[in-house]
Amino acid sequence: ISSLNDANRALAAFNNVRPQNNGIQAVAAQATNSADEVHLLIASIYELIDLVGNGKGSKLKLIDSNDDSFKRIADLKAEIKEINAELDRGGTQETGAITKERQDQLRNTREALKEELKWLEAGDDKRADMIEQRIRRAERAADAEIREAKRSYTEQVKAYQALNEKLNSTFEGAIAFSQSAKTENRHAQAIEYLITARKQLSTADSEYAAKLNTINVAIQEHQRFLKDATLTDQQRADAAAAAAEKVVQAVARERAAYEARKKAVLDQWYSSSDTRALSFNANAKNLDELTQSIKYMEAARNKLKITDDNYETRLRSLNEAIRLSQKVLKDATLTEEERAAAARKTEEALRKRQAAEQFADASSTPEKALAFSQNAQNINQQLEAIKALQIARDNLTNTDAQYENR
Repeated sequence: ISSLNDANRALAAFNNVRPQNNGIQAVAAQATNSADEVHLLIASIYELIDLVGNGKGSKLKLIDSNDDSFKRIADLKAEIKEINAELDRGGTQETGAITKERQDQLRNTREALKEELKWLEAGDDKRADMIEQRIRRAERAADAEIREAKRSYTEQVKAYQALNEKLNSTFEGAIAFSQSAKTENRHAQAIEYLITARKQLSTADSEYAAKLNTINVAIQEHQRFLKDATLTDQQRADAAAAAAEKVVQAVARERAAYEARKKAVLDQWYSSSDTRALSFNANAKNLDELTQSIKYMEAARNKLKITDDNYETRLRSLNEAIRLSQKVLKDATLTEEERAAAARKTEEALRKRQAAEQFADASSTPEKALAFSQNAQNINQQLEAIKALQIARDNLTNTDAQYENR
C-alpha cells in the first residue's frame, strides 16, 4: 500500500536529524518536519481500515470465486515461479550476476505476490482473520517505529547538547551564548556556561583580567534578569503541567478516534452476513462480546431476504443463536437466590412431566394400571392409581375376549 511506503519514508526522515552548529532550534525544526511526516504512519493504518471497510484496493477487497480470480491466482503463481527461477540462476554470462539491490527487489516483490496469493486462496472466514491480523500488525509496526524514531531523535538531541555544552563552556562560546539569551531558561543556562568558562580561564593569559571581568559582568546581568522575572517556580511548573496535559489529551483523542474507526469497520464486517455474525458469536469470549454478537446477528437477520438461498434455515440459525445468547446473558445477571429458585422450578417441572408420563403409561391398559396400583406407596400414589384404574376400565370394550376377567 502506497501510504505504508510514505510512512516508512517519514520514519526514515527522523534518522536524518543531525547536530548542527546553528543551535538546538535547527534540530527541533528537523524533528518537527519529520514528526509531521510520521503522521503518515497513523494515516496508513486508517487507510488500511478504510480499504477493508470499503472493499477497495487490489490486495484487500474480497474476491469472488470467478474466472478472473482463478486467472489471477494462476498468474501470481507463474510470476512467483519466474522470480524463484531468476534468483536461483543468479544471473547469466551475458547479463552478469544479479546485484544485491536487484535480489532485494525480487524478494520484496515475491513476498507481495505471496501475500496477494494467500488472500485470493483464502475463504471469507480466513479473510476476516487476515484483516484483523493486518490491522494488528499495522498497529504494532506503527508503535514500534514511532518509538524507534523518538529514541533516535532523543539520542541526536543528546549528542548535539553534549557538543553544544563543550563549545559553550569556552570563553568565546559562553559570551556568545550569553549575548543571545532571550528567555528565562537561556539566561539561567548562560550563567552555568559562564561559570564553567570562568573556571577554565588561565591566569597566564595576558587577557585574563579583562576576560574575568567580562564574565562576571555578564553573570550579574543574567542574575538581575532572573530576579526581575515575574514567573514564580510554581507558575512555571503549572504551565509545564498544563502543556503536558494538552499533549496527553491530544494523544487520547487520536487513539479514541482510531479505535472508533476500527470498531466501525469490524461492526460493518461482522454484521454484513449471517455467516460472519454467527462466527463472531461462536467465538465470543466474554459477556461484552456476546452482547455485541447479538447486535451483529440482529443486523444480519434484518439483511436476509426471502429470496436468499436457504432462507428458512439461515433465519432459524440466527434466531436460535440469538435466543441462546440472550438466555446466557439473562442467567449471568441472576443472583444466587434467583438461580436456586430457577433450578427448583426446573426440577419441579421435570418431576411433574415425569409423573404425567408415568400416569399416562399406567392408564393405557388394565394390566399396567393394576401394576401401578400395586406399587403405590403413599396416599398420593394410591389416588393416582385409582384414577389410572378408572381410565383403564373406561377404555375397555365388551367386544374384548377377556372383557369380564379384565
